[in-house]
Amino acid sequence: MEISGISNYILDKKCPNCDGQTRISLNDIIEERIIICPTCHTEMRPVNAEKIAKEAKQKIDTITREVQELLKNIKLEAYRH
Repeated sequence: MEISGISNYILDKKCPNCDGQTRISLNDIIEERIIICPTCHTEMRPVNAEKIAKEAKQKIDTITREVQELLKNIKLEAYRH
């Protein structure tokens, strides 16, 4: 089981050039994409993207395992309509 959609998690960050709001996905960080500010069109790149992406992936893997363990303990109750 994998928690889907986490790589699409959106961060709202301020542009270091104009302070305009910029939306960045976790996937943008993981893939080290260049982000373009929608206000001033400055090209930006996350600092320490590789380290951040690695830490995020490790935490996601840990959380996924924890959720899987929790789901193993679900008990079902039978009933009739």
